[in-house]
Formats: sequence, C-alpha cells, structure tokens
Amino acid sequence: MCSLFLQEYTSWWMPSSVSAFNSGLLLFKCHVIAATRIFFGILMLLLIGWLIFQRSAMTGPNMPVTFNVMILGVLCGYFGSRCVDTLGGDGNVWLIYWEALCSIHLLGNIWPSLLHHILYGPISVTHRTKAVHLPYWTRRYAFYVLVTLILPCLAGLLPFASLSDWKELAVQYLKSRFSGSNIED
Repeated sequence: MCSLFLQEYTSWWMPSSVSAFNSGLLLFKCHVIAATRIFFGILMLLLIGWLIFQRSAMTGPNMPVTFNVMILGVLCGYFGSRCVDTLGGDGNVWLIYWEALCSIHLLGNIWPSLLHHILYGPISVTHRTKAVHLPYWTRRYAFYVLVTLILPCLAGLLPFASLSDWKELAVQYLKSRFSGSNIED
C-alpha cells in the first residue's frame, strides 16, 4: 500500500533534498494511516469480544439469539470485512465464511434439538437398534473440527490468497525447513 511513496519524485523546479523530504513525509503519513486502521480494527474486535463476554455473564432474559445475530452477524461481519479489506485481502470472501460460521451458531441457538439430532442421531425410547450411517462420535467430531478449525482457517487464509497459493507456500516452507535453505533464495 505504501510502496507507491517509495518512488523517487523528481521535478525540474524542486531541489532533490526537498522532494526527498516530501516523499519521506508522505511515506510516514501512509504508515501512520495504515497503523491507525489496523489498530482501530483490532480495537473494535476486542471491544465487541468484551461486550459479548459481558452480555453472556448477565443473568435473566437477555435475548441471546437476537443479540448474537445483531452483534456477531452484522456488526462483526461489517467491521471484519473492512479490516480484511484494509489489510489487503478480499473482505467479501471473508464475509462468506463468517456468514457460514454465524449461520451454524444461529442454527444451534434456534433449533438446538435439530442440531442434537444431527450430531447424536435420533433419541430412541425403545431398546431396538437402528442402522445409523455414521456413528455419533464421527458426526460430532466432524462438526467440531468444521466449526473450530476448518471454517476459521478458511476465513483467515482465503481472503488473502487461493488454496493453491497457500499449498505452494506450505510446500516451499517445508522444503526449505528440511533442506536448510531460506525461502528467499
């Protein structure tokens, strides 16, 4: 973002020392703006996390579904998308994964019995056994891995590069670690 200011600006009427000072000021201004935006994004994420923590510690009726939809889905989605855009990624890609993650949480809040049925299977009051396609522990662990590992990793990585780019970077890194050379070579 600030690399445009590193180009040397020359003019026939401005001495080089003045133009170098001016480009240095512009570069400093660019870095201050970028650092301020990053700090604001981190501050917003911490503030919203703190508000969610405070809200969950309250006793009494606190409308968790409405609160989760409004805060997590809308506000965090908007500010998260802006933060990813500011950092050089594609905020819309991040927003898609964020919406998927929030939709799963909304499903768990609105229809907990349906989520329980998906994860653990039907509740049987008789002692007969039914053929179940996948054991409950497989479905449960697949769900937990999806919610805690796969979706957050995809939301964090894919806005900045494609899966093939990340795979290529990982292969390069592993090759450099095992061969003892640097990636920059």
